[in-house]
Amino acid sequence: MGGIDLDPASSERANEFISAAKWYGKEEEDGLAQTWRGRVWCNPPFSTGLVGRFVKKLSDEYMAECVTEYCFLTNNASETKWGQDLLRISKAVCMVAVRMKFWHPD
Repeated sequence: MGGIDLDPASSERANEFISAAKWYGKEEEDGLAQTWRGRVWCNPPFSTGLVGRFVKKLSDEYMAECVTEYCFLTNNASETKWGQDLLRISKAVCMVAVRMKFWHPD
């Protein structure tokens, strides 16, 4: 991608690693209420209903050509509506053979 313009579901601490030019966090600004532009990295909260809302936002912004490239990190839920919607707009999908371990700085 050559860089990340936006991480819409992040924190100041996580952005030390991601290095997005702009990020939105739960405490600062609601990423779902903002316009997404450029190259987007998104690791949405896995709370019930939130992943689907983030996929819908990504799809809307991508179809409007506001998002040019993206990497969307989520669990494999290809049987869900949001999983099908994400697959529909994706140019590539990477499935890992092992469960990912997440970084928990705090």
